[in-house]
Amino acid sequence: MASWFDYTINGLIIGNIYALLAVGLALIFGVSRLINFAHGSVYLVGAYAGFVAITHLNTPLPITIVIVIAVGALLGLVATAWTLVVPVLAIVLVLFLRETGPANGLSVAGRPST
Repeated sequence: MASWFDYTINGLIIGNIYALLAVGLALIFGVSRLINFAHGSVYLVGAYAGFVAITHLNTPLPITIVIVIAVGALLGLVATAWTLVVPVLAIVLVLFLRETGPANGLSVAGRPST
């Protein structure tokens, strides 16, 4: 009887994880009409961090959960910061090329244009 209860609880936990992934996909697709699987990679990195924390660091489960949440949040912050930095770098590059380009006496190779 105890194994039936364990299997039931494990099935509910795995089912909730699948439901969370499905809701994330449905929400992203419903809003943007694009299929985006990026949050699956965040789950993968979190699962790997949990695996490393339990097997190599021998941390207890509550501390491992905190580590997984912290790693996932850090990855989300880095991804968000990267998507904010790339357009700024593109604008800086365009402005630099506009100021130093062929219209100002320089060719693409850096030699004076004739």
